[in-house]
This record gives sequence, structure tokens and C-alpha cells, in this order.
Amino acid sequence: MQQNTRRTGGAKTPITTHRSTTGISSIHQDAGWPGTEDEHLAKELAKHAGIERKTIFASRKIDHLHTSLALDGDMVAGKEEMKIFTVATVTKVNVGYVTGLKISMALKEAIGGDWEWPVKEYRDGRFLITCRSPVEAREMEKSGEIHIPTFIMKCEPWTADIWKVGPADGEIRWLNVRRLPNFCWNRDSAGWVLKAVGDLLYVDRRGGSYVDDIRALMRIRRGRTMPCILWTNIGSRKYKVLVGLERGQEQLPWNGGEMGEIGDDMEEEEEGHPQQKKADKNREKAQAS
Repeated sequence: MQQNTRRTGGAKTPITTHRSTTGISSIHQDAGWPGTEDEHLAKELAKHAGIERKTIFASRKIDHLHTSLALDGDMVAGKEEMKIFTVATVTKVNVGYVTGLKISMALKEAIGGDWEWPVKEYRDGRFLITCRSPVEAREMEKSGEIHIPTFIMKCEPWTADIWKVGPADGEIRWLNVRRLPNFCWNRDSAGWVLKAVGDLLYVDRRGGSYVDDIRALMRIRRGRTMPCILWTNIGSRKYKVLVGLERGQEQLPWNGGEMGEIGDDMEEEEEGHPQQKKADKNREKAQAS
């Protein structure tokens, strides 16, 4: 426990801080933290303005545009960077109202140091707090409720589920990808080549026992049947890439009972000239004889 003082209106007000491994679990202070009345007024005016805009735009026709993306290298790096953030929810307000500035001031007062504790508010009332490290963010989340003089908040990890409206379209399956050029075995290149099949989630460069094969976890676009052949132009060369479900994977609902695995018949296929299957050829020979 540490006893500090804070000057309020010419007098010193005692602050008692209970520190834990996180650097903060609770702060007790007799006087409230300073707020900005103009900021609170601006928020109220914005709410009323929003109601008026809803009335004006009620008859508008809104276009719904759809995109489907693979998880590329930049997105994966972006998710990694988000580990230094934590999402705070105010569970109780004792006095006044809560702003990002108040949270920043409280954390800086309790933990100390030169870190400014940047905080930005979500539209749903939660707050995104920038911590100094992922370890510190996780420690704040483990602390449970954090008691500030005028409010109580609780932190939880940032997740990609924020703003999610539902599961992504399509079916997720492990695929066997054969003859994908070796220089395309990275996440971004594999995602571009396999885009016609669906959206790449993960590429396993180790593949199977042959150099020809790699494994890819993909969200397969609805209606795309397996197996399939991708003819792709890269630079001055054309490649034939074979794609099918990995053995043991559940059949696609729209695949008509076909297991969807790569077969020898695909090796014979030529671009624009599908070859007859061996069974059909043998049947024709038998009929001719």
C-alpha cells in the first residue's frame, strides 16, 4: 500500500493505491477525477443529431457489397500487434461519467512511469487501452475488476470477433494442393493462386511425403466442388495446380456425394480438353471388340 497526495483546489487529498503484480488493482480517492464538460455535452449533442439523421435517411436505398478475403501476411502481423491492447468495460459508475481521458489519468497515476496510457472509446461504450507490452495487457485482464475513484472497470483481451456479425460463408476444410510452384509456398502467394477455390486460412509448407504436395486450410467458396484443377499464369509460365480434399475430411454438402480427393484421372486432364476417364476408355474398348 502506498500513500500519495493529490492537490485539489489548493488542498492536498490523500490517494491510497493497492498495487498487485499488474501495477494496479484499485485506487481510492475522496475527490473525483477532473472531466471535460464540453466533451460530455458534445457527446449528447451528437446523439440527438444521430436521431435526426436516422429520420432523414430512413427512405434511402443502401447497397450491400460483399467481399471475401484470405488471411494474408499483413493481417496476421496486424493481429499480432493487437496483443498490446486490452478492451475495458466500465461495470459501475460512482460519480459523473467516464471518458478515455479519465481512464488514462487513473492508470498513469496508479502505475506511474512515462507511459501515457492512450485510450480510445468504442461506439458501444467500451474502451481500447494501449499497454506497454502484451504481458502487461494480460496481467490487467487477470486482475479482474479495477477500482477507480469514480468508476469500476474490467479488462478483457482484444479479439477479431469484435464487430463480427456471424460465421464466414463457405466450408472450412484441409486441402491437398499438388504442384503449387515452390516459390508460392508462402501465405500471400498461396492465397492468390488458390483464390478461385476460396480463402486461405493457413498453409502447411511441410506438406506430405512428396515435394509436389502441400496442405492448406481453406474456407471453400459455396458451390465450389472438389477436386478441381487450377490453371494459373505466373510471369511467363503457366502452371497446372491440382486441388482436392485431404483424405479423412468431411465431404462438402454440395459435392453430390463425391469424396473430393485428388485422383490419377486429373493428371490426364488438359486445359480446355477434358480427357475421358480410364473406366470410360476401357468400356469403349470392350464394346469395340
